[in-house]
Amino acid sequence: QTTAALMGSKKQHAPTIFTGVLLLLKAAIRQHTLVRVVQEDLTKMMLPPHCVSSIVTALRARRFELEDAALERATGLPTLADVQWRVDVALASSHLAKVMTPTILMQMTLSDGSIKTFEVPMDRFSELRYNVAKV
Repeated sequence: QTTAALMGSKKQHAPTIFTGVLLLLKAAIRQHTLVRVVQEDLTKMMLPPHCVSSIVTALRARRFELEDAALERATGLPTLADVQWRVDVALASSHLAKVMTPTILMQMTLSDGSIKTFEVPMDRFSELRYNVAKV
């Protein structure tokens, strides 16, 4: 029998149902959701009881393996490892004789080893400080 027939659904709905169940299980594994809650959610999706029990049994049996595999495959952004900064003051430019504009030169080292260097005008740095303080 086809999966759609086993689930008591039309064949055209099987991919949608499968995708929904897959997304639910991925989120449940990633967020360490209780098996009871997963079972309730699958029931709310109106899956037949025999399908719900099969999925829940498999989840209980392989929970730790699935969580380990999800953790290994997880991609994340690099974290901030180090920050160095200094204040530079532009005394003159090619257009003006006296500028006296302070800028902050920042260098961030990320956990993946990459180094990002950028300049921040004083007013933008003040805005950054203010927004960080709000958090």
